[in-house]
Amino acid sequence: MKDAIQQLLADSLQEADEFICEYLTDILLDDATARTEKTVRETIEPYAGDSVESLTAKLLALFAGSSSRSDPANATLKESASNDDGHDMRSVEEIASEFTVKAKIPHHDEGTSEPLVRRQKKKKEKKQEQHRKSEKGGKKEDAIAKAFIETAEASVHDDDYTNQTMQGTRSRGHVTETKNVLIRGVHMTIGTEVLLEDAEIKLNYGERYGIVGRNGVGKSTLLRRMAKKAIQGYPSFLRTLHVKQEVVGTENTVLSTVVAADVERQRLLEREQQILEETPLDSESLEEVYQDLEAIDAAGAEARAQAILTGLGFSAEMKNSPTSILSGGWRMRVALACALFVQPDVLLLDEPTNHLDIDAVLWLEDYLCSLDTTVVVVSHDAAFLNEVCTEIVHFYHKRLDYYPGNYDDFLQTRHDKVAMMNRMQTNLDKKRNHILDSMKKIEADAKKKGGDDKKLGLVASRRKKAFYMGMEKTVDGKKFSMLRHQRRLGSMADNAGGWKGRKMSAGAVNEREDPEIRFDFPSSEPIGTSSPLVQLEDVAFGFSEDNPPLFKGVTLSFSPGDRVAIVGKNGQGKSTLMSLIKGSLEATAGKVSRHKNLRMSVFTQHHVDQLDLEKTPLQHLMDLFPGQRELDVRKHLGSFGLVGHLGIQQMKFLSGGQKSRVVFATLLYVKPHLLLLDEPSNHLDMDSISALIGALQSYEGGVIMISHNIELVTNVCKDYYLIDNGQVRRLEDGWDEYVNECMSTWK
Repeated sequence: MKDAIQQLLADSLQEADEFICEYLTDILLDDATARTEKTVRETIEPYAGDSVESLTAKLLALFAGSSSRSDPANATLKESASNDDGHDMRSVEEIASEFTVKAKIPHHDEGTSEPLVRRQKKKKEKKQEQHRKSEKGGKKEDAIAKAFIETAEASVHDDDYTNQTMQGTRSRGHVTETKNVLIRGVHMTIGTEVLLEDAEIKLNYGERYGIVGRNGVGKSTLLRRMAKKAIQGYPSFLRTLHVKQEVVGTENTVLSTVVAADVERQRLLEREQQILEETPLDSESLEEVYQDLEAIDAAGAEARAQAILTGLGFSAEMKNSPTSILSGGWRMRVALACALFVQPDVLLLDEPTNHLDIDAVLWLEDYLCSLDTTVVVVSHDAAFLNEVCTEIVHFYHKRLDYYPGNYDDFLQTRHDKVAMMNRMQTNLDKKRNHILDSMKKIEADAKKKGGDDKKLGLVASRRKKAFYMGMEKTVDGKKFSMLRHQRRLGSMADNAGGWKGRKMSAGAVNEREDPEIRFDFPSSEPIGTSSPLVQLEDVAFGFSEDNPPLFKGVTLSFSPGDRVAIVGKNGQGKSTLMSLIKGSLEATAGKVSRHKNLRMSVFTQHHVDQLDLEKTPLQHLMDLFPGQRELDVRKHLGSFGLVGHLGIQQMKFLSGGQKSRVVFATLLYVKPHLLLLDEPSNHLDMDSISALIGALQSYEGGVIMISHNIELVTNVCKDYYLIDNGQVRRLEDGWDEYVNECMSTWK
């Protein structure tokens, strides 16, 4: 029976290897009561693709036919061992025994005294035990996922998922005992838009992967598909958690919410209580529960949850507060804490640093590097990727390219690869052009001599050689020939070609870099005098007289050319200090003075939300600055990458990063002397952040910044002011001093 099923699967699933076929066979035979049409279809569907219906019918016929082949003497047994649908419900051993007798195979192998059926039974029992363990892990994963979705701890919900489809060829997955994942032939679409085509997903257990690529290519969609296990071939038993949304606010405390995320621990504790209340006491079951609790370190669960919450910036008071009173950013931290506490097999993080201060980002870097799990992260913070990742996945041109090392290693390797391919292509083009030029000369000379057949033959030979030269290939990986394939694509036609079976389809092999994004900030006009732009003298601020001030005794001075970062944990008053500098809040004590000619522009996250999305960027600036020439406004928008149609289409069709560029274009139109930036990197992709860094480095005015993006802060800012415990002080050793202070609090 087993051999017949396994052979049928091998014949029907052309891309499934022996491991997959044996695995599916064991599942189908483990529980004879589950051999319904629905169960069989669900088991084979991830591997069967379009042939799922026909293969399901064949398997059901095989199950039913096995009972009809029994001897008449076994009719009573057959009847009692079948369900109402006529499906065979006998044990695997009974079926194996029947097939052994019918084929007249002796019960003993040569060279062994142990009966064949008994050895088959032992082997089967071992596999069943392995399957039960795998199933147990799967049930735990399902319960954890359910808890994260329904109560909070982290969600994989995607409102647009019903409009997303998986199309293309059937994927094939393979998982080793070490929880490695290899899925080939992955096709991913949203509606009619193809995001991945014939791609490969490779995850080695314990490695930390960073997915990078331009905004909109499908990075977050890929994480959602993996979390939902909606990619054919993705292992169903791998515990996979996706931190994407904040927790739902309840009356449960932050600490209890995190501890409750481990539903396996909760189940064992409930089982322990149930056994203790039973009479007589089931000591054997109780001992088994205690062993399971010890295996998952249940006793140390609360201490581990405490440490994680402390690292993410939760005070003792906040840990014991209900989640319902937390802001969205802090609830997101609770979701992250729950995922870190559970320690799944695969942890998926989508922009995990967005709601964290730098202190928490540094802690998260250290903690992720200590985990014994697979981590897949999407982030626009290059410094974070450098510290965390052991491999970079480049989401590029509908494929996934893998680069060992961190983000800097990826940039260097890719740069070298592109440079090498471009050199090769240039050299080939030179050789081809040389051959084509010589052909023209020989052909012209042949015509002068009335058609020299020898020279015309030489021309034909060289033409054939020229059209074979190049780095282009056909769909089957062979050299492309214009003579054979009619029209040449690739570098000569400036056509990128396509891919099939991981081979280039008549297109240039050399990589083409995405167009560079640049921000060109206009120069500030002279301010007139050398006095400070903004000066704070012994300033204090508090929201009420009943509470102590948020900070006091603050004396600061900012001049043109300053690059200042305000750092500190969330809630210490960074944004409040920024509001005092710009004048939207008044100091409760002390004095804030500003240069009489100062022009100041302020970027906050709310500016993006306040854009009139029905307007175009051009209309937006023309309305804010009436009387300006349209040509000048268009040129200004172009200096922020808003060229062509981007400047004249409604902003509701722009990406988050493009809207941020509109805000920057608006702020810089007045040529300010001082820029106040509160989380300016939100919504920007890595290329846009690099462009922003370059623009700020060359900007002539002053910059005061609050940001969680370490790459942005460390490449722009020179002076660091720390707000801590009501005091604002300058860090003499800059960034290194801040890192050391952060580490001293959680190590």
